[in-house]
Amino acid sequence: MRLIRKSIYNINAVIRSDIRRLGRSVVSFVIVLGLILLPCLYSWFNTISNWDPYSATSTGNLKVAVYNEDVGITLMGVNVNVGSSVIDGLKANDAIGWQFVGSSDEALEGVYSGNYYAALIIPEDFTTKLMGFISGKYDKPHIIYYENQKVNIVSPRITSKADTTVRNTVNSTFISTLAQALTNIGNVANSTGLTLDGTLDDMDAKLTNMSNGINSGITVLDSLLTVTDSAQNMLGTSSQALYSLDYALSESQNALEHTQSTLSGATDSIMYIDSMLKSSAAGLVEGINTINSTVGNTFYDLNSIAEALGIANAGQVVDTLHNLAPDLTISKEQYDALNTLYQNTRSTLNTDIGNLNNTIQGSTIGSDLVSSLTDLQNSIADIQAINEQGAATSASAQDTLAAYSKAVDTLSASMAETRQSLSDLNDMVLGIQDSIRDFRNSDLYQQLNNALKLDSASLVDYLSSPVDMQTINLFAAKDYGSPASPFYTILTLWVGGLFNIVIIRTRIKPSHDLPKLTAWESFWGRYFTVFAIGFCTAIITGLGNLYYIGVQCYYPLLYLLALVVADFTITLINYVLLYAFDVAGLALSVIIMCLQVGGSGGTYPIEVLPAFFSKIYDFMPFKYGMFALKETICGMYDHTYIHCLLILLLMAVIMIPIAFLGKWATAPLIRSVKKGMERTKIMGA
Repeated sequence: MRLIRKSIYNINAVIRSDIRRLGRSVVSFVIVLGLILLPCLYSWFNTISNWDPYSATSTGNLKVAVYNEDVGITLMGVNVNVGSSVIDGLKANDAIGWQFVGSSDEALEGVYSGNYYAALIIPEDFTTKLMGFISGKYDKPHIIYYENQKVNIVSPRITSKADTTVRNTVNSTFISTLAQALTNIGNVANSTGLTLDGTLDDMDAKLTNMSNGINSGITVLDSLLTVTDSAQNMLGTSSQALYSLDYALSESQNALEHTQSTLSGATDSIMYIDSMLKSSAAGLVEGINTINSTVGNTFYDLNSIAEALGIANAGQVVDTLHNLAPDLTISKEQYDALNTLYQNTRSTLNTDIGNLNNTIQGSTIGSDLVSSLTDLQNSIADIQAINEQGAATSASAQDTLAAYSKAVDTLSASMAETRQSLSDLNDMVLGIQDSIRDFRNSDLYQQLNNALKLDSASLVDYLSSPVDMQTINLFAAKDYGSPASPFYTILTLWVGGLFNIVIIRTRIKPSHDLPKLTAWESFWGRYFTVFAIGFCTAIITGLGNLYYIGVQCYYPLLYLLALVVADFTITLINYVLLYAFDVAGLALSVIIMCLQVGGSGGTYPIEVLPAFFSKIYDFMPFKYGMFALKETICGMYDHTYIHCLLILLLMAVIMIPIAFLGKWATAPLIRSVKKGMERTKIMGA
């Protein structure tokens, strides 16, 4: 007990000595005051700057340019321009500082120059694409969003709210337009006396008519199929007839060729006969003339007769005649009569032979007959040409009939398929009628029938926002700054503790007003000064947070207690690092602080940080100090507050043996380092 009392006395002596020294020096007092207040300012300024950065009051100062190029469309007689609706919606929204510029070039130039953080450009075909589903086109429209990420690292995250705002506005406008059109249709239908029952009755009647028409079409197709079968049979018969005709034409052609050959021979014969007749007639005339000249004009001219008979003596003519006809006795009268007969006969014969010769010589029977035969040959030649053309036509007709036959087969198959399609269509129509009847008996029909009677404004309002998000905030904070303040407050305590060990020495020089001190007494005696400054910083920072800045807090006393415990642990850690490792301890303190600033979850959730931070997260004093403060700010859960304070105190207890063991282990090394620094004439104390 005597040793404990002595140790406490010596520690108190160090404390009293430090207080006297600080009280005797104005400079020391000002420095201590700075050590207390400067960290407080750091906490307050950061808390104020993060007080409510995402409220409309703050984000409304961020300028985002907007320009609409949408030309719109006409839908059911109504001009629809979703781009204009978006602009109207943005004008009513103060979450962002919307700047409605006059052109897309002006908007882009503003983003490039930094006058605007971002720009929204609505293209001219926006409404056309958005409503394209009506015509079966599902080409999603795009609103072009430009943002300048160089201006500020956080502003793009805030201005990205513009994307969500525009998206919600477009969706609301789109649904509202459709709902308005739907209800307008229902209102028009009701105003014109149209009802869902009447519409379904009319639809059922039209489907019945359609079914009857389809059945009529099937009947017609059946008749046409019968006709095509008959046509196919007729085409087969015609094809056989054409084959027979082709054979007959071939035989006729042979007969015509034979006739033509015969007529050619007949023509030559006629010409020969005609020539012979004319030569014979001429010879006959010449013979008559010879007889006339020989016999003379008198029948009984004996000299002429003797000359004609080739008798030299005319007197022998009678004898010759009697020799020729012994019984012939001709008197003179008879001779005269014979002579007269001779004269008449010769005259008649000359006349007839002359006429015959003239007739024969003047006759054109031969030439006419030849001409007729020639005409006949020409006609036969024409018949042959016609026959040949007929043969060619017959062959073409056969090809045509074959093509017709194939076409009829194709037509028949097509009509059969059409008939089957009509039959299937009829079944479909009948199925639709059955579906309509089933629909009319369903609950959905009654609901739809009631829906057409809804108020358009109510329906538009409902469909524009069919779901309301009911948010229940657990451990709610009234602003962003209150839950953000624990991080900056704990960081302030660490910065203050670091300042303290930089300014205040851990080594106590011997003095006449101080007894001989052990390492234990020296450690705790000087630490009291460090803790006292840190304590003042913690209390002033806490009070400023609560009553100057207005940080939300349900348990102010527990809030201040958590600050004191956190400051005790933080100042002790910094003091131990400097006490055990001297200058290297300062570096360790800075490193530990940097690790906690980035990885304690003060700005970003620990889950989104690199895996290294999640591994050291549970060993960070920041974590437990911030959680203890948040428990008092937003509300308590289970024993989290007590748990955090106990962990902080445990960390402080662990640091105590580290102070002495570390100093003992690293003393030779530290002395060597300090001597090296002193030799530089630049570094060292």
